[in-house]
Formats: sequence, structure tokens, C-alpha cells
Amino acid sequence: MLAWTLPDTIARVLNTEFNTTFRGRTGAEIDLQVTVDRERQRQAITCHRSQNNPVPLRRLELTNATEYLRYLRRVDPPIPSGDTSPPSSTTPPLLQAKAHHEASVFQVENLLREARRQRHLPNIAVPEVCVLDPDGDIVRHLASTGRAVRNHGWACYHSELWVTDRAARTIGIVPCAVGAPYAVLVAEELHASGCALLVSVTSAGRILPLGDPPYFVLIERAWRDEGTGLHYLPPTEWSVLRAELASLLDHAFDGLSEPVFSGASWTTDAPFRETPTAIAAAEAAGIHAVEMEAAALYAYATARQRDVICVAHVTNTMAIHGDDFDKGADNGTQRILDLVDTIAQHWSRPRRATPGEAELWSLPSFPSVHQH
Repeated sequence: MLAWTLPDTIARVLNTEFNTTFRGRTGAEIDLQVTVDRERQRQAITCHRSQNNPVPLRRLELTNATEYLRYLRRVDPPIPSGDTSPPSSTTPPLLQAKAHHEASVFQVENLLREARRQRHLPNIAVPEVCVLDPDGDIVRHLASTGRAVRNHGWACYHSELWVTDRAARTIGIVPCAVGAPYAVLVAEELHASGCALLVSVTSAGRILPLGDPPYFVLIERAWRDEGTGLHYLPPTEWSVLRAELASLLDHAFDGLSEPVFSGASWTTDAPFRETPTAIAAAEAAGIHAVEMEAAALYAYATARQRDVICVAHVTNTMAIHGDDFDKGADNGTQRILDLVDTIAQHWSRPRRATPGEAELWSLPSFPSVHQH
């Protein structure tokens, strides 16, 4: 037996706009999607006074040419004689067999150990404060002007670590770590290598405007429209900046040249599936920017009790009208580094090494840029 239903994203939009009480379903709860021709349905609506109101018209606009169905009563097919395997599940593996309390068999420290052995790398701690630079613009600018050098002791198989001297400290920067899986992989490796504070500054598209781009948004909570975070925390709607870190940043950015707002982001795995329906749902949820890493980084940080702060650099309106993605002078490098310096300055809690970290913290740090 089949029943008509709505995705939870569409139901949320309708409930927000019209104060209705639609119950939406997650993707795992929707069994069928059928492409339909809406023309005759629209003609029928105009013929029935009870249907000629904005709610069904808006529903048709949001669902477009797709109807969503779910089974009310499912009859499993008979199992062939001799086949003892259970019927297949409609729940994707992403939502199954996640024992979040269990330690991983594959440990990041072991990966780094083997990388150092194979590549004959020294066991050198990375800077205490590191930055994820998904666009790579910071590193390209600093390297081209002689203000950053490669850390040749960095044992990651998949990325480069660059270091640059700032007034108060040397910071590490990993360029081009785009998307949740890659960003969290690098975050695990950085924290296992001596990083104590990780700051992610990622280009983002504007959803609910806070100003004219470019501007920064300190991400206080991130909408979990990605898969990596589900391996660290059970399914919830949001991942959040840890409260003790958020409290350190109250009024921290008042003196910066580029505005810094606080707000919410939407973390997606599929930037080219930012559809009108998905954007409307994000607007209804009070989201200010769309990016690709924050929800997973915050889920990882919560699960591992790591210090991670995510900032969206709102630089575009999804290239709808042209003249987009402009960060300003030096691709925003100086303003981003000023932001990172401010975060690091206010990040003031004393560092206490756990027993497993004691040996790591005794390692020498990588030489500064001025020593090369």
C-alpha cells in the first residue's frame, strides 16, 4: 500500500511560509519518486474552489515534476529456496552500523607513522595553530611573495602543509582541502601531529543576506547535509561550534576591516545540486551561507573534543548574475590572516597534554620562515 508524502525539506518550507503542519520524510523514508505531468493537475486546481489557494500551488512549485511516495504496508518478496539472506533494506549504509562509541581500527597515528617510515620523514610537530584554506588562495599568495615555505616533515599522503610567520606566532596552512571528507581527514592528521587549534576559512555562497559580499560569517551552527559527520555523531539537524570556543570570541572581531557576522551555514556534499527547493528550505531554516566542510568539522570536533572554528567567507551569490567570487585585494589573504590572528589571540585556554600526547608536545616545532 502506497501513500503520498513530502520530503522534510519541502514540508519545512511549507510549514514556515503558511503555518501548516505537513510532516516531512527523510530520504531514507521515501520509497519511490515518480515523474509526473503537472498540467492537468493545475487545470483541476482552478476548477475546485477548495484547492485554489496558495498552499497547493506552492507545493507544486517546490515539488516540480516529482511526486514522493512511501509504503504504508510493505510485503517482502519471498526468499528463494535455499537462500537464507535477509531481504534488502531501503536504508542506505550511511545510516546503518555506526557504533559511535567504538574506536576505529584504522588509526590516524598509525597512518602517519607509516608515511614517515616510507618517505623517511622526521617526526616534527606542526604549528599549534593551523588553517584550512580550501580555495588555496592564501598559500598561493604567500608563496608567490616569499612569505610561506613548505613543511617537508608533513606526513599526509594527500596534502601539503605550508608555514608562515605572523606577529604573534607561526601558523600552518593546508591549501585546497575542499569538501567534508578531505577536510576532516586533514583535521585528524593535523591534530595528531601537534595542532591544537584548527581554523577553517572557506568560500561560501550567500543564502540569507547579512550584507554585500565579501564578508565573514563565524559559523555557530551548520546544517548537516553531508555524510562524513554521520560517522562521528548520530543524525541530528545541526552541528555546532563548541560553546567554550564560542564564548572566547564574543566581540572579538570589532576592529577588523572586513565585517564578521555570526550565523548558520548549510554544509552540502553537492554544490551543483543547490536547487530552488533546497535553497528555499535553507532560507526557512535561517541559514546565511552554503559551504562544504563546517558540519563535518564540527561533528568531528565534538566527538573528539578538538578545538575547531569554522568561518564562511561569503564571496558569491552562486554566480547567477556574474561579477561573483571576488575576494578583493590579494584574494583576501591579508584580511583572512588578520581574522585568524584575532581568533588565535582570543583562543586563550591553557593547553594540557593528555598522556598520549605527552611525547608529541615535546617535539621541536618546524623552523619559521625567517630561518630559511
